[in-house]
Amino acid sequence: MTEDFHSLKALSRFSLCNDEDLRLLAQSGVVKSFKKGDCLFQEGNQPECFSVIKHGFIKMTKHTNQQTNLLLLFGPGKSVGEVALIVDCPYPATATCLVDSEILLIPKNQYLKLKNSSSNFLESIALQSGNMALTIGAKHLEFIEGEVSSRIMSFLAGLFKSFGQKLTPEQTSLPFVLTRSEIASAVGTRTETASRFLSNLRKNGDFQTTDTQMIGRNKTFSI
Repeated sequence: MTEDFHSLKALSRFSLCNDEDLRLLAQSGVVKSFKKGDCLFQEGNQPECFSVIKHGFIKMTKHTNQQTNLLLLFGPGKSVGEVALIVDCPYPATATCLVDSEILLIPKNQYLKLKNSSSNFLESIALQSGNMALTIGAKHLEFIEGEVSSRIMSFLAGLFKSFGQKLTPEQTSLPFVLTRSEIASAVGTRTETASRFLSNLRKNGDFQTTDTQMIGRNKTFSI
């Protein structure tokens, strides 16, 4: 379906864009539905669209040394893979839907047209790039040192604070599930090590997973 101007204004990615820019984007933007597990784009692909999440969650993974590593997670209102458009290079990682998602797709030529002609849109790109650099830098600094248990707790606490929804006064849920190997790769440890720690959290009632969500105890994760 074609996107509309008012829907664009509600997305955080476009907070710095003026109405004229948004109307141009709305004319060419199309919203496409993806199922859980669908690939938005693969590592090595050339960007063809500017992608922004309307609803849902996307994970970015990279395959190295016969292992798939979880790099970043994106939620509603965020663009995915925009850096590849900015520097005109293949996607450095693969984007996969963690849940059923709706993605706003804007053709590359329209994105580049605005990038080269609109100071507001250029400023919005700079903000997005800066936030991405901070996210990657913070993630690297956070997980290169410290005990594995502390790194896993910090990672999960960050997820609950960024994407969590209050389930009860005592619990917060995440509307998606990460595997033990994904959690392990995100904090730089072995899957077996992460599994043992997560099992202990479950035994203590601090953390649990279902087919569709992860649930944490607010007190445990300082939510």
